[in-house]
Amino acid sequence: MDIPSEEQFLEAMRALARPIPNYLLERFSLEMLRAEDTGPAVGVALEVEKWFFANWMDSIKQPALCWLIDDRMVALANKRLSRKWVYPGEGAYARRLLHALTLEVDPEHYSNLSTCVLRWSKVQSTADRIMPASIQWYLCLLWALREYHYEPNTVPDFLDGLKQIRNLQEKVLAGFDAKREIDRMSARWTYGYTSYHSKSKKVERDIVRLDEQIEIMRDALPIRRGGGTARERLLIYRLWQACRAITYRAKPGVIQYVLLAQGIENQIDERNVEKMCADFKTKDRPSMYIRQLILDFRGDNHREEMELKRTECYRAK
Repeated sequence: MDIPSEEQFLEAMRALARPIPNYLLERFSLEMLRAEDTGPAVGVALEVEKWFFANWMDSIKQPALCWLIDDRMVALANKRLSRKWVYPGEGAYARRLLHALTLEVDPEHYSNLSTCVLRWSKVQSTADRIMPASIQWYLCLLWALREYHYEPNTVPDFLDGLKQIRNLQEKVLAGFDAKREIDRMSARWTYGYTSYHSKSKKVERDIVRLDEQIEIMRDALPIRRGGGTARERLLIYRLWQACRAITYRAKPGVIQYVLLAQGIENQIDERNVEKMCADFKTKDRPSMYIRQLILDFRGDNHREEMELKRTECYRAK
């Protein structure tokens, strides 16, 4: 089977990242989750789980997912990832969702929340955080393999960017020096120095933020050399991120199977895979990687809708 096109990869990811429909989000309420009778809340949580399963059955019709599921090496990787994580069984997600939401509405912490605020700002984000592991795994696989096949210059571009950072940083710092001088002159002539201190502090804060941003950029990819296996090393890192997000472990054996999948050009032996996984580090929480992927593939329209609903809720309070 031919490798899917880039658009087919993206369509499959958009399908997996679909948000829970509003009619289900609206079924949850603070009163329901705090009630002694848990029957209604369990019923809604089971409906959400059924929606996830139905969305999965619809998503696997996508050509890219069909291609991925039919790959024998990916199937072996799935099995090694751990059956209980990828296929937790009927009712497992509903129980996790209900437990997580119950913690979110602990009366000691959220006694002032309105029902509407719970629906839009809590249920969707909580559901995303504990999304079924099978969906998270395939979403990460699709993203990593799309990048491997259709963005071959990611590592060279990143390395070139690192070389440019120092020069760009010097230019920005020169601009900050000019800004300090403008602030000093403005304060002297207009306010008699009364506001210079606060403006100077703002420039200093901006410099700190710049340093933090540059540090994040430098740590974005733990790859410091190019070469013929750069794409494979980047793929290993993406799969490492996915395994940590789902199982909280590196799982080099899982990664090794994926490296044997169709279309991977250069093979890297298991010992080197294990060594690379041991060297990888990240400052982000593991779950943030997948949550950001989910938000990216829902697009700006979803973010705008959620923000609008939050605004409406607070106005109604």
